[in-house]
Amino acid sequence: MKKSNNDINERASLWLDSFSSITLKQKFLLLDYFIEPMNLYDNLISDKDYIQAVVGENVYKKMSLSKSDNYIDDLIYDLDNQGVKFISKYNDKYSNLLASIKKPPLLLYYKGDIDLLKSFCIGIVGTRHCTHYGADCARKFASELADNGITIVSGLATGIDTFAHEGALMTGKTIAVFAGGIDIVYPSSNNNLAQSIAESGLIITEHKPHTPTRNYNFPIRSRIIAGLSRGILIVESSYNGGTMHTKEYALSENRDVFCIPGNITSSASTGTNILIRNQEAICALSPNDILSYYYITPKVKVVSSCKEIDKVSGLEGQIVELLEYETMNFEDIKTKLSIDAKTLMRTLTQMEIKGFIKKLAGNMFTIK
Repeated sequence: MKKSNNDINERASLWLDSFSSITLKQKFLLLDYFIEPMNLYDNLISDKDYIQAVVGENVYKKMSLSKSDNYIDDLIYDLDNQGVKFISKYNDKYSNLLASIKKPPLLLYYKGDIDLLKSFCIGIVGTRHCTHYGADCARKFASELADNGITIVSGLATGIDTFAHEGALMTGKTIAVFAGGIDIVYPSSNNNLAQSIAESGLIITEHKPHTPTRNYNFPIRSRIIAGLSRGILIVESSYNGGTMHTKEYALSENRDVFCIPGNITSSASTGTNILIRNQEAICALSPNDILSYYYITPKVKVVSSCKEIDKVSGLEGQIVELLEYETMNFEDIKTKLSIDAKTLMRTLTQMEIKGFIKKLAGNMFTIK
């Protein structure tokens, strides 16, 4: 069967992305000239001078030697063996919203439910050094927005990103955008969280497997978070924090920007408060402010009575007994109960939804 142009472009995108020494800037220079990857692939010989001027003689030689269907088939086979899939912007399942930004990722590597790319997304971002207030807000907003069918997008960093993902997993779906290879979880302390997202949400990155997480990739990653999202919610951030990269991308791509106001004496809220004061962001005092902005009618909540905590049994009962007299972290609970991390995380999440326990900063848990 003859391949469609979209299929050919997808294979040519994977071929182009396989050359580690070609920078993102060089890829965009090539695509600005050739428009589509298949044109670059087909005209590799005839346009040698231009291509070589962009990537250099040595890289051009590698590209020439690798111009074959067998080479691309081997790339796909290698990804399959790693449990990694890929999608190009020429694929029907690629996000139309992301494709509309100035420099959309040519290729995304992913694990999980790729259909989430086209869902209604809100990005939640903020400082890595958040306060208890910021952590609670991130989890509450993410949980309630996800419960109303919104997919939460963030970057899996420590702090606000982590609490946003965790909150979303309690009630719905989330997308984590990596700044390195999909096989490299950064920070490593979020390994269990990343696994949970891959199983019930989606992990994406524009970097092929084994690519180290570099500092200069974080601002670039921010354009994907903003690009996927209808709006961005900033929970806590200093005015010069890295979160402001996401805000700038969001504004430049005509995305909505929301901010949660914070303590005026807290450095963690300097940026959000200034954005609200300068009318660069919409003030969000509750998840309903965001839902109503998009004309989404909030679900009617059914609140469980915390008195039911006295009736819990099984694993939940054991956890309640541990937390009755002291606050404990995740690893200590796991060790004392001799259970696997996945089971414990699922149970703790269910207990949070029921209102039995509360998660604090530092992966600590306490009776609510």
